[in-house]
Amino acid sequence: MRADVRPLHKAVDGGRATQGKEVRQRPRQEGGRPSDVGAVLALVGASFLGALTSVALGPFLPVIARDLRTSVPLLGQTATAALLSAAVLGLVVGPLADRYGHRRLLLAGL
Repeated sequence: MRADVRPLHKAVDGGRATQGKEVRQRPRQEGGRPSDVGAVLALVGASFLGALTSVALGPFLPVIARDLRTSVPLLGQTATAALLSAAVLGLVVGPLADRYGHRRLLLAGL
């Protein structure tokens, strides 16, 4: 028997055991599949955007405070509000991602 063919009792095809059939397996490539690289890049991009949105407003707070005639510490609470809303949305989006798929909701969020 060749190395790329498994016997019946170990073969599973699409979630159901194959009866009396041999299943050919694709050889694994080193470095992962192209879809794995895409998923990693999407997660890195989403993480970068999350970090960027939490710190990008900071340098501009004095200018915004002057234009809105308010204080910088009061405007600093916008970062806290964004963090709190992200935490609350995480509780809502988590079960939705379990139901409809994490990839689909991640792409919808981007």
